[in-house]
Amino acid sequence: MATLRKAAFLLFALAALPAPAAELWYKDRVLFEDLPAKEVEEGAALTFKVIPQGKYRYGWCAVTYPDGTTGDFQDAEIKNGKATQKLKFDKGKGKYVVEFLMEYDMGPAVGAIFHYWAGVPAEKEEAQDFKWDTRAADAIEKDVFERINAFRKSCKAPEVAWDDRIAAIGREHCEDMIENRYFAHISPKHGDLATRAKVKFGWKNVLWGMPDRMYIAKPDGPVFIGEDIAFDNNPAAAMDAWLGSPGHRAVFMNKFVTHCGVGVKKYEAMENGFLVRKIYFVAAFALYADTNIEKQEKEAALRRLEAKALPMFERARQVEATDPPAAVKLYEELAAKYPEAPSGVKAAARAKELTGAPDWAETVKKAEGRREARQWVDRAKMLLDNKRPDNARTWLEKVVAQHPGTPEAEEAARLLKGLDQ
Repeated sequence: MATLRKAAFLLFALAALPAPAAELWYKDRVLFEDLPAKEVEEGAALTFKVIPQGKYRYGWCAVTYPDGTTGDFQDAEIKNGKATQKLKFDKGKGKYVVEFLMEYDMGPAVGAIFHYWAGVPAEKEEAQDFKWDTRAADAIEKDVFERINAFRKSCKAPEVAWDDRIAAIGREHCEDMIENRYFAHISPKHGDLATRAKVKFGWKNVLWGMPDRMYIAKPDGPVFIGEDIAFDNNPAAAMDAWLGSPGHRAVFMNKFVTHCGVGVKKYEAMENGFLVRKIYFVAAFALYADTNIEKQEKEAALRRLEAKALPMFERARQVEATDPPAAVKLYEELAAKYPEAPSGVKAAARAKELTGAPDWAETVKKAEGRREARQWVDRAKMLLDNKRPDNARTWLEKVVAQHPGTPEAEEAARLLKGLDQ
């Protein structure tokens, strides 16, 4: 029996199924040799000969036991293109749901689901006919989310919190599947769920899979993220299909995931003269080692603001050395634009400190004088460049006379000395 951690990738990546029935078999994905009868003795050991078809490869086997718990088996013997999978029906009397998972380039997919009855007569099972849900997509999303938590409660698993971010990724995947006419976990354009999350939210450390324990917090987002996908007529049908699949059921029962987001997209179109209607579902789960998502979002937003605010603060500090009033203006603009960023808070404090100084009026007067002196020196330099030294001399002499002791007066004096030589 493989551990859940070993099977994490596949457990979280199953294709959708129709409503449960006694046998579901995708013969374009897998064939079997010598399938056992549906009624077996309690404790019986069965061997399945599994033959992958076309582009598919054998993955593993998942089982739902009579008590509703799940298990997985990855110890198949693969030889000459066939997989021999052994399975014991030793978890009590009742119905066992056996699922075979196949792998291909666009992610794992269900090959077949068989129902077996150990020590009890086989039951007659009929697929339910669910009606089209006329509600808006957001109402359907919340419906699925509530059903997920209700199921988790029945399994004594902790409730999951709603996560808008992974719900948004789910909605985008629904739209992508509809627009590009495919149904799989790995988008031909955008990759798997973790890749899409990294691109959209910058979660560099997130893994695609299902956790089997709590993990040390990652600084930029969830530790694990995974999804189940489906298309059907309404939430009840989608949940029936998911919970009828041992692999999907294991995802919904996982006690370590902390958050969930559901994305839904409705599709209605005329195809070949017929009205086609489907509702696409993506139920995405995440494990946040630090489950305070509001705190994480605030800290991430603050980091983004500070990245923008810090260069402005450094620029204001440079200006302060030569023109404190101009620096105060920059500080006040920064504080107004980014009041919560650390640099915005420091800017507000520095502006208050400067303008509250006893000699602030004198500082302003000196700064205005230096600005005027700077303008006169720059004008004189322009006149010198235009070969008009007499006009330049007039402005330089005004700087020396009216703004003595300033760096601009010193520069003007040097230029006048050059004219006299």
